[in-house]
Amino acid sequence: MVRKELEEALNANDLSGLATVFYGTAILKLTGKESLLPRKDVLLFLQEVEPLALSYLEYCYYLTATHSLLPGKPNHPEKLLSFVKKCACRQGGFARFPHPCGLPTLIATYQATFILSFLFNSKTEGTILV
Repeated sequence: MVRKELEEALNANDLSGLATVFYGTAILKLTGKESLLPRKDVLLFLQEVEPLALSYLEYCYYLTATHSLLPGKPNHPEKLLSFVKKCACRQGGFARFPHPCGLPTLIATYQATFILSFLFNSKTEGTILV
């Protein structure tokens, strides 16, 4: 069932499948069935949707988190970093997307922190108020 859903999400080739690809990959890894994972197809899918994923923080998170499971690296980490920094709120934390009046949420702050730690192994440039 997991492999079928994963393959359907990969074939859809759009952002709505990004969360499914992450969860499918994570389930197969957690259950020790990585051999069922079409690793090459997942990496190709991530490369194709990466430019589109810079619209909401959760897309960036699923993109980065899936890379961390494979393991892999996004093609344009500098664009991911720039987007995440734009989501930072003046009062601390992160919002879902860049906006002067963005409201920080715990989920967005977790996702941003995960992305930053993945990209820089917990060594970000400068200080970001969390």
